[in-house]
Amino acid sequence: MDYSSTNSSDSMGKDMKNAARDATDTLKATGQQLGEQMSEQYRNARSKFQDTFSQAKSNFSDIQENVSERTRTAMDSTDQYVRDNPWQAVGIGAAIGVVLGFLMMRR
Repeated sequence: MDYSSTNSSDSMGKDMKNAARDATDTLKATGQQLGEQMSEQYRNARSKFQDTFSQAKSNFSDIQENVSERTRTAMDSTDQYVRDNPWQAVGIGAAIGVVLGFLMMRR
């Protein structure tokens, strides 16, 4: 079974993780360039930023896993319903098509 919408969700998650990794790398590089010239305030702000950023990454991963699981469950349920009730599924699809066609003609 093809879960293309789940794959796009996974792709989005990978992109977000790459962006997070790039931001962290940039922050580290900036800190290394400043070397010993960093003030105590900068170190505290950097530490706080890293803690907050790590927590945000963790929260995003949890949300991504939750959405992926819900999507898979909904897709499996829909697939099973269509297999169990093929003519009802065709009827529902046709009805939705008629309604959308009617709405598009009015504009």
